[in-house]
Amino acid sequence: GEQQDTERVRRVALQEDGDTAEAMLLLGQALCRSGDVRGAVDILKKLLSSRTAGTEQLLAGMFHLAEAYEAAGNTKSAYKIYKRVVDQRSDFGDGAARNRALALESELGIN
Repeated sequence: GEQQDTERVRRVALQEDGDTAEAMLLLGQALCRSGDVRGAVDILKKLLSSRTAGTEQLLAGMFHLAEAYEAAGNTKSAYKIYKRVVDQRSDFGDGAARNRALALESELGIN
């Protein structure tokens, strides 16, 4: 189930020395899905300060970090990060980042 999934991803993440950015990305997503939002935030922040991360991975990392903040009820931070993703690539995730930003705008009462 979910627990084993996260455990498996964690093992892969620890083994993947070559491309740790990708591993951190997977781990961050898995932790967020399993409800460990704090763990997800920690690993995704680590990814964002990683020197091995490419542009795609950084954008994805930001997007998932925003999702984690949103899951934690921290809508303001989530919104700011979604906006940063959209500023760098407006169609990120087939518009997923833009859609989330717009949804949060109405939730936060920003026009």
